[in-house]
Amino acid sequence: MMRLDNEVVIVCVSVLVQIAGIASMVIARISECSAKKCRYQTFFFATLFLVGIFSALMIGAGRDCSVFCAVTLPVMVVGATLDMRSTSPDTPF
Repeated sequence: MMRLDNEVVIVCVSVLVQIAGIASMVIARISECSAKKCRYQTFFFATLFLVGIFSALMIGAGRDCSVFCAVTLPVMVVGATLDMRSTSPDTPF
């Protein structure tokens, strides 16, 4: 019975870490033009690191939810770097 409780806790923590990662990406994108941009970007990079570590641990442990963890990481990276402006900035090149 104790093993089942541990697995439930691990899965719940995994889901919370993934939700925090996606939320930090959304907040970082929304706050792109605000004065608190640096604070939200720091939060994003901290959760990106946390999601990366947690993904590696879950894959190493062979958990079933490791695929969910591994998918969140590239979604965060692409979501944070995707430029969705209607016009592209002028570049000197």
